[in-house]
Amino acid sequence: MEKWGYREYRQWILSEMRMYYPPNEGFAVYTQWIEKNNISLEALIIRHVTEQEVPVFYLKDFYGAYRGGVPLQGTAMHICRLYECRRQLRAPFGELSDFGAVKDKLRIHLVEKEGNQRYLEEGPYRILTLGAAIVTAEVLDTPDGKFCARVTEELLRGYGISDDRLFETAMEETCRQEPACFFPYERAGNALGEALKEDLGAEPYLYVLTNRSGQFGAAAALYPGVLSEAGEVLGEDFYLLPSSVHELLAIPKSEGLKPTYLRKILQEVNAERTAPEEQLGSEVFVYQRREERIAPCIGKMREREENR
Repeated sequence: MEKWGYREYRQWILSEMRMYYPPNEGFAVYTQWIEKNNISLEALIIRHVTEQEVPVFYLKDFYGAYRGGVPLQGTAMHICRLYECRRQLRAPFGELSDFGAVKDKLRIHLVEKEGNQRYLEEGPYRILTLGAAIVTAEVLDTPDGKFCARVTEELLRGYGISDDRLFETAMEETCRQEPACFFPYERAGNALGEALKEDLGAEPYLYVLTNRSGQFGAAAALYPGVLSEAGEVLGEDFYLLPSSVHELLAIPKSEGLKPTYLRKILQEVNAERTAPEEQLGSEVFVYQRREERIAPCIGKMREREENR
């Protein structure tokens, strides 16, 4: 049987979910376009009249599973299982509006800052060298991954605190509960590292910077003192490549790889291998140990690095 296109799959999954969760039992099933890091995604929403906060299911993920060989009914049952799991754990979603209850769940995420203005403006954010920092609340941690809700301007007003205090609290909790991890590349593979190995025909000396869970770990670069400690491990200045929102790659300058080359590989990987919502950008950065400073390799800085 020929695989359905996205439109046919979308109509089928809506019909199927409305059978499982019918209107006469207080459910509404619909789709909605949601701004996520660097991209707009169509989400399936299942909402009961008693629910204020609801999880979302991005249709592209389930359609991709279907195209990859998962039976139609299998994708529908997966959505049902996820939804029922989150209904049973509905309390954490309700806590979002209570700062005291949500405080220890706050996390800093690092996302792409270029071409991402609509998404950023949904809540407080900070424009930084490596990207844009936002605050989320980690409402669920399941075998299917962490489920985080963005702290919006409306939630912040309800907390009755300043955005400075919000970011300070989120950074404290992120550092405490998701400590930074810095380790040699051979312990974990990613698309950018593999692309460098393929292109060079050898494995360059790489380190990975992420957090303990490996999810949204690029924010570890924002932790106080982390880049300085990475410089001590490597013993020299290094380039930092935004592999994804989950991790960054560090490459000692003594490897002899130029920023223009690294940027080319990074752009190719973003175009071909990294999902748009997981991209952190296509610029290469350099960390200078003596100055304890990170800077993008652009303009005069790139020219200086190319000529070293």
